[in-house]
Amino acid sequence: MEEIEHARRKSEFVAVFIILAGCALLLIIFGSGLGFTGFAVSAGSSDGILKETALNAITESEGIIADMIKNNFSITYMNDTLIEAKRVFEQARYAEILRSSTAKETEKKEAESALKLIDWKGITYASVLNYTERIMEREKEAFVVFDSINLAEKDIENYERSGISAKEERGMLKEAKMAFYEDRYEDAKGLLNNVKQSLEKKSAEATTLKALNTAALSFFQRYGIYVLAVLVVLLIIGFISYKRIGKVLLARKINRLKAEEEAVIELIKRTQTERYTKGKMPELIYRTRMIKYGEKLNQIKRTIPVLENRLKRKHKFFSNSQR
Repeated sequence: MEEIEHARRKSEFVAVFIILAGCALLLIIFGSGLGFTGFAVSAGSSDGILKETALNAITESEGIIADMIKNNFSITYMNDTLIEAKRVFEQARYAEILRSSTAKETEKKEAESALKLIDWKGITYASVLNYTERIMEREKEAFVVFDSINLAEKDIENYERSGISAKEERGMLKEAKMAFYEDRYEDAKGLLNNVKQSLEKKSAEATTLKALNTAALSFFQRYGIYVLAVLVVLLIIGFISYKRIGKVLLARKINRLKAEEEAVIELIKRTQTERYTKGKMPELIYRTRMIKYGEKLNQIKRTIPVLENRLKRKHKFFSNSQR
């Protein structure tokens, strides 16, 4: 029985081996042809899907641009990028023809003519997606900047309602809006950042000032009566000091005028000596000098009494205040 079982297993093994060998032989004979055909089908399917994806991306980009127009946004950058995407799509289509083994001769000649100055070997439909993705990113950036503009405008209004002047910030916001609608998003973002920083600085200054005012008010509420008393004392001291200084200055001025009076009298005497005693001075010069000295002397004599009366009143004021 064991010998029969062993023989049966051996025969099964041989049968399996023969089947496997037959499959291997079939693969050797037809494998290369099947493999090429399968690859061609797979590659063709992949290229077809990629081409469809590129077309869908272009269509989606056109829809994005239409939405941008509805929102009155600038589309200069997007239009230029879409034109480039469509140009690359056409290049990829011609490159696909040149790579195809089933393309017609006329199609290949047209493709060669279109790509004769271009290194087309690396061009695929995937290259189109590089441009359509830029358009999608540009759309996101546009709405981010637009929302930032609206937020900045609300912040300015809130600051103005709280009593903080935002004239400079409104000017910067106006420039940011112009930059945005001119498709200069980087400039717009820079200006909006300046608006934010400027408002934050003014807010900090306003907070500091408010804190100082609150502290000052609290101080005067607690010590206002004492501060008032000190101010009154300082005013009285200042007034008295002013009067005393005025008195001293007035006395000095009187003394200076008296000294000047003596000097003019002395000049008159010398002039008379030069004219009449020594006879050295001509009549014309003598009369001119005497008129000048006389006017000066009269002015001094008129001024001194007035100043002396003022000095007496000041002296009387201090005498009364001392009592």
